[in-house]
Amino acid sequence: MSVHKGYEEKSRLGRLLVGRGYLSETQLEEGLRLQRQSGEKLGEILIQAGWITQRDLNRVLKQQSRYRKAAAL
Repeated sequence: MSVHKGYEEKSRLGRLLVGRGYLSETQLEEGLRLQRQSGEKLGEILIQAGWITQRDLNRVLKQQSRYRKAAAL
């Protein structure tokens, strides 16, 4: 069970972006605050703010997908 939770935490988009150096903790916190207010997807908010590019998001989403597939095994 804890292994699954570890994968779950690693697959969180914000954590992946910070971990890979695309985003700072402060930017993540601000992005999450904006997400709660607007209801938009986090990735869209971060791109609109100019903190990441669509290419950065695509790379991290691909990694996120790999983590989730591994957790499902």
